[in-house]
Amino acid sequence: MIRIFGFALCVCSIAFAQTTSNPPNVSGTPETRPQQAATAENAVAPVALGAIRAVHPVPNGLEIESENGRLQITALQDDVIRVRATRASQFAAKYSYAVLPTPAEVQQSFSAKTQEIADAAELDTAALHIRVDRRSSTVSFLGADGAFIAGDSASITWRGDEFTVHR
Repeated sequence: MIRIFGFALCVCSIAFAQTTSNPPNVSGTPETRPQQAATAENAVAPVALGAIRAVHPVPNGLEIESENGRLQITALQDDVIRVRATRASQFAAKYSYAVLPTPAEVQQSFSAKTQEIADAAELDTAALHIRVDRRSSTVSFLGADGAFIAGDSASITWRGDEFTVHR
């Protein structure tokens, strides 16, 4: 028992030592990242999602084609919205650890309406209003009364395979 505790303590102290030099992530806990030398090979310039090129309706949502990728915004319920982003030409198969799939026999009791206006593409449910800016593809969430809830401060950016959402 003491050997197992000693081993666990050793592993924890090694993990702590590896993470203390890294800045905290969004949740405030240190994030472990492998150390890489800054070279021209791994210094990839960030790529922003960019301006909207086309908007396509999908069931209960919008698929937005931007300069450097795609956004898909889907209402799962009046107050549950799924936002997906990719740089690929197609989205990967849907999978979420957080949202269970809806059984085929269940009828949806809500409706989502989409519209395009001069400076945005919009999705409305009874509880939410989602707005995607045409110039930058930034997403804003508003209540049904128009009160701001949350939104992007800048476009989604990719640096290689990593992406950043700016709030």
